[in-house]
Amino acid sequence: MTAEKRVQEYISEFSVEVLNLVMERHNLSNEKRSWFSIRFASEDSSVEKECTEKMDELDKKIYKIDDDLLSHYGIDKKLRTQMIKDLKKSYPKGWIAGFGE
Repeated sequence: MTAEKRVQEYISEFSVEVLNLVMERHNLSNEKRSWFSIRFASEDSSVEKECTEKMDELDKKIYKIDDDLLSHYGIDKKLRTQMIKDLKKSYPKGWIAGFGE
């Protein structure tokens, strides 16, 4: 089955709203990695503290989304990762913007 067909199945089974939630979670995770890189490179304790606080805030948001995806839709880490891969293959230039309902 092609990535495009799997994306259509995700939309049918879960809805566009759920796909957007998966993408939001992916974006938050990327943002957290960026803050980690800044913290790792910094030698200023106040910058490190700010980065750690931001990462903790993002962790809470990510955890909430993960919990919602798993408890309400049965989407675990493996399926979430596959969904992102399929979206990237199906919409290489526009997938990150999300879907309109």
